[in-house]
Amino acid sequence: MHGLSAPQLAHRLIGSPDWHPPIPKRGERYGADPACWLCGGETGGVGWPQRGRPAFDPATFTNVNAAAVPTSWTVCQACVYLSTNEGWRDHLARTGQPTPESQRLGWRNYSHVFSPGIPSGHRRLGRAELREVLLAPPTPPFVLCIALTGQKHTLFRAQIAYSSGMFPVQMEEETLIVDHARLRACLAAVEAGLAAGLTRDDLSSGAPPPHRIARLGIRVWRRLDGEVAHWRAYERDLLRLALHIGRRLDGDDDAHAQPAVVATVHPA
Repeated sequence: MHGLSAPQLAHRLIGSPDWHPPIPKRGERYGADPACWLCGGETGGVGWPQRGRPAFDPATFTNVNAAAVPTSWTVCQACVYLSTNEGWRDHLARTGQPTPESQRLGWRNYSHVFSPGIPSGHRRLGRAELREVLLAPPTPPFVLCIALTGQKHTLFRAQIAYSSGMFPVQMEEETLIVDHARLRACLAAVEAGLAAGLTRDDLSSGAPPPHRIARLGIRVWRRLDGEVAHWRAYERDLLRLALHIGRRLDGDDDAHAQPAVVATVHPA
């Protein structure tokens, strides 16, 4: 028994329609495998066969090495819906959201959270909204995916979060288990440094240029850097997340940027 996967939960939460494969000219319409090639969830006998017409455009989906069940030749409807631009555009149309001009934009270009505590079950996240969600996690079970570059499929890799105290976050190809209390502590150290005028690169490297150290004063810099040093040495993934969502208080804050969408979308 393979059970419900993260894409299948997300698909259910947003009330997506059944997403059947096209009727073939010959052969079976549905794949025969009980487990989804991509996410490992149950296909229910109505998945997309990978033989013949593939479920994904091979020009834009190259994550074949990350498939959960390599021996399966069937992809569940949820994975097809949540990994293709056709599914994304259907979702926008059904929820009354503007359709992007580019036909190449899809689910992978944005950060997402899916939860039964969110109206319509889904929220698309910019960095400011992502900070809100991480500081006040939604009602479990939820699925949280972060697009850092807008060029990596995240949803099929994700895990379901069953607790708001410690939960998985999918940061592109990496699954990070987030301790909520520790994230808040790490974020406080990061935002103290940002408020003092240090950059994200300064805090990540621990080696700001001499003129910034001189402007702050060596004592202040050592104190601020000391607050980040533990995270940099021992919990660098958590620091990476905090640096991504950390905000400045002076209004000059790139954490309020739009989701990770790029003008030219390369295969991922």
